[in-house]
Order: sequence, then C-alpha cells, then structure tokens
Amino acid sequence: MTLQSIDPVSGKKMRSYDELTSAEITDRIARAQAAYTRWRQTSLREHAGMMERLSGVLRSNADDYSRLMALEMGKPVRDGRQEIEKCAWLCR
Repeated sequence: MTLQSIDPVSGKKMRSYDELTSAEITDRIARAQAAYTRWRQTSLREHAGMMERLSGVLRSNADDYSRLMALEMGKPVRDGRQEIEKCAWLCR
C-alpha cells in the first residue's frame, strides 16, 4: 500500500510513500533502540548542546518548515512560523 500526502486546500497529491516491509520496521526499531542506549549514556551537557543545535536548525529552516506545514496541514504560514519559533525557544 502507498501512503499519500495530500494538500488539504487544493486536494492535490504532494508526495507518495511506500509502506515499510517487516524487515525495514525491525531494522528501524533496532536503530532506535541503539540510539536510545547511546542517548542514555551521554551527559546532560551533551544533551544541552544537541538541543541548542536543534534550536538553530529550526530557526535557520523556519521558512521551509512553515511552508511545509501549510502544504501538509493547511496551516497558515504565519502560524507555522510561530510554532517553529516556540519549538526553537523550548529547545534553547
């Protein structure tokens, strides 16, 4: 089965995604578990640094992300931008 992303305003198909196979799902779960194990072993200082970098990524890509929100959810770009700014602020 193929999943589709539809623009809620125009009804236009934006992108299609193939479902994952059982093997792909198993692999992704294993990778997530390994990442979680590494995350647990990092210091709070390292966590803080990563969150600070995430804040910068969100802010530097805010225009792209807010347009994507508008296309995928029908959210006004202005509202998407505010949501991204809030998330970046929380990460900081």
